[in-house]
Amino acid sequence: MTQTGGALLGLAVLVALTHWVWTQVVAHVDPLLIPAGARRRVDRIRANSANVYVASGVVVAGVLCAEGALLLG
Repeated sequence: MTQTGGALLGLAVLVALTHWVWTQVVAHVDPLLIPAGARRRVDRIRANSANVYVASGVVVAGVLCAEGALLLG
């Protein structure tokens, strides 16, 4: 695997894992402790979590396809 491919793969996994940990932590925090201005942003980020996971999956799939093409070609 090339260094660029490994870096992109690691970054995609790191982003998805960090986002998952963040949503798990926020889910256990009392909503009244979050300031009202930030509460809407937190709710929007939690609602759009699937987009982060899909984007990370697309990057991982793209890297694996590119590395496979490089290996076979």
